[in-house]
Amino acid sequence: FSAAAAPHDGRRLLDCFVDGLRGEGVAVETGQFGAEMKLRLLNDGPVTIWLDSADRA
Repeated sequence: FSAAAAPHDGRRLLDCFVDGLRGEGVAVETGQFGAEMKLRLLNDGPVTIWLDSADRA
C-alpha cells in the first residue's frame, strides 16, 4: 500500500467508480471510507492466496 493514492484522491476515485457502476444499474452499497474493518472469509474456490505484509523480510 506504500504506492497507494492519498486518502482524498482515493475517495474521489472510489466515488467515481461507484457512480459508474450505479449508472449501469448495478446496486452498490458502500461503507465508511478508510474505516478499520474486520473480515471473515469463506472461500468457495480452488485457490486462496494469502498476503500478509508482516511476513515480509
